[in-house]
Amino acid sequence: PVFDAEARRLTGIVPQQIALFEKLSALENLVSFGRLMGMPKNGPKDQPDGPSGDNRSLQDTALATLDRVGLKDRAHDRVQSLSGGMRRRINIAAALMHAPKILVLDEPTVGLDTQSRAGLAQLLRDLKSSGLAILLTTHDMEEAEALADRVAIMVAGKIKAEGAPRALVTSIFGALRQLTLSVDPDVALQRPQLISALTDAGLQPQADGFTWSGLVASDQASFDAIVRTALAVGAAIGEVRVRQPGLDAVLAHVIDADKGKP
Repeated sequence: PVFDAEARRLTGIVPQQIALFEKLSALENLVSFGRLMGMPKNGPKDQPDGPSGDNRSLQDTALATLDRVGLKDRAHDRVQSLSGGMRRRINIAAALMHAPKILVLDEPTVGLDTQSRAGLAQLLRDLKSSGLAILLTTHDMEEAEALADRVAIMVAGKIKAEGAPRALVTSIFGALRQLTLSVDPDVALQRPQLISALTDAGLQPQADGFTWSGLVASDQASFDAIVRTALAVGAAIGEVRVRQPGLDAVLAHVIDADKGKP
């Protein structure tokens, strides 16, 4: 049950919006969240209250948890003075204070810069390696593909596909590959025959109007034929990319299937 005390004790929650006391230090925040989770100020005598499994004071546990997320040296800094990436790490640390068995995160990388996102991704990998179960919700398919052992794709509140990322891609697309062409934008706008040729080859225009992408057979002859067709109608090709479809393609496929598209 949602309100079962044991279930709450075993679960750490990291909401999408940073939930910290801005004017308190990182250490004070963790001590406060530990108390909110019912942890005694002084370590219990009959059970461990810290990540390392020893009987320690609440403040010692908070310091150890900050060390676990790489921020022990910022323990006494006020949260309001820290970067978005550091705040997110402290929010995760707060959820780890009571040593949960599962960590639930809602869109943890929203609003973070590239470096902070990479650091957070590594932190989650480290936590997973330590034996912690992690449930992550995200709209970023690349993030899901990089971090998840299993994914579940939800549309309109219902799970429409699930499995290991690579296995899920293969089950839907088999040996197909995603071919992407970028052509000179002026040429793309001036040559209707180019649009017709690329569409007939199974490619679709992207938002920028001069990048075309689609799923094609994975043999070299198929790739060459599409490129030759584009060149034959005057395309100035800037780039050609071929890759195995990713979870972004799975998501698009699932959404189309849900709408009844072929």
